[in-house]
Amino acid sequence: MSVAVKSTRRRTGRPPRDDSPEIKAQILALIADKNSLNKIAKMEGMPSLPTIYVWLQEDEAFFKNYARACEDRADAIYEETIEIADDATNDWMVRNGKDGEASWVLNGEHVQRSRLRIDTRKWFLAKMNPRKYGEKIEVAQSGTIHHAHHFNESVLSQMTREEIEVFSGFAAKLLSAPVVDVTPKDEAE
Repeated sequence: MSVAVKSTRRRTGRPPRDDSPEIKAQILALIADKNSLNKIAKMEGMPSLPTIYVWLQEDEAFFKNYARACEDRADAIYEETIEIADDATNDWMVRNGKDGEASWVLNGEHVQRSRLRIDTRKWFLAKMNPRKYGEKIEVAQSGTIHHAHHFNESVLSQMTREEIEVFSGFAAKLLSAPVVDVTPKDEAE
């Protein structure tokens, strides 16, 4: 008599197409609960990663809900960074000195680990949604711009009469335009 043993390894080949609404809803809930697709695909009873990707390509409603679940996951991870920063548990520990007296010392390893956890989440959030969680970069410009056109007779001789009239009208508008002082206040004083 032979005994059937269930393999713990996933079967190769075409994955099953059980795209029931319940499975999809469960996947979306797990994503919103800070789980990655890789982690979800490895869970018992869940479809493989390629199957989930096929569903995302073929089912527009599932794709939209997936995008929303990813936004919810990002918000949950953001909230988690605040919790990690505010949690001072294990930041201090009791250490016995040479004289045998106990004193409180900073647990640098725990503090550094907390910093790494926060920085990793910040990096992830900035990559997933740079508009909302990315670094804001402000660009300030100062200085002056000097620009001049030099025309000589050879350039003008190559222009048509219409081009010269257009150029003359443009030059007249520039010359009659009011002059605006754009010198920064620091330099003007």
